[in-house]
Amino acid sequence: FVCENNLYATATPLETATKNQDIASRASAYAMPGEAVDGQDVLAVRAAAERAIVRAKAGDGPTLLECKTYRYVGHHEGDPVVGTYRTQDELDSWRKRCPILLFEKRLLESAVCRQDELDAVVSEVEAIVEESVEFARESAWPDPETVGEHVFCEATS
Repeated sequence: FVCENNLYATATPLETATKNQDIASRASAYAMPGEAVDGQDVLAVRAAAERAIVRAKAGDGPTLLECKTYRYVGHHEGDPVVGTYRTQDELDSWRKRCPILLFEKRLLESAVCRQDELDAVVSEVEAIVEESVEFARESAWPDPETVGEHVFCEATS
């Protein structure tokens, strides 16, 4: 089980909502291990997931992974990013720990790839996203008669 802990419940900071801010520790109530991991660190999340997968495949049951991360946008349309329940300083400090930027820095520092290679990947992804958006915009609306399709599974016996 993966809990993406972005530190807020709508507009309520986790620290206001509960005295036990360690979500992973709650796994013990379900007789399973829990592990908190820095959700901003791609490789830390991968390593924790690998440990949980190995454990599950060995027949030792599930694990609760709490990935501590941050929500950079409001909870809903019109929810201000800062001012109501978050400060600009808080947002800025988390932006410095952007998982993508941290991973890119690690790749470059370890010489896994060069900046031009990263730039090429970003350009490729941006093109794919743009094509996908255009495809969605140009696609016809679904037939209203299909609203009930794929809602329930088919009987297998």
